[in-house]
Amino acid sequence: MMTVSELATAVEEDVAVKAVVMNNASLGMIRQFQAHFYGNVIYAADYSKAPNFAKIAEGFGVQSSTVERPSEMEDALREMLAYRGGPYVLEVRTDREEECLPMTPPWGGKADIIYGRCRWKEVENGEVAGFSQ
Repeated sequence: MMTVSELATAVEEDVAVKAVVMNNASLGMIRQFQAHFYGNVIYAADYSKAPNFAKIAEGFGVQSSTVERPSEMEDALREMLAYRGGPYVLEVRTDREEECLPMTPPWGGKADIIYGRCRWKEVENGEVAGFSQ
């Protein structure tokens, strides 16, 4: 929700960029910061109607699709990656409560990163094979 001008640039410059937009019907990072650092007081971060990013992309002339269930994800990713006609937006509808982790507190640095329920610190050299939550 911060900007969509990148879509116009991708179309104008014919850049075949692929974008996955996680749509949780809120300003996700703003909501997450309010939940963690401001006493869970959520103000002006949630939408009563979720924006339809696939339709927004289509308005720019960008190919798009929407995933509403985890079972649809694999086929949608294959379709997006196989598309050769220019930019593509894959909108993935997620739960409003789902968080984007890891995250850094507004006052923090590398030593203050919050990893939450994920065990990212245990992954070495970027290797994720066999890694489970």
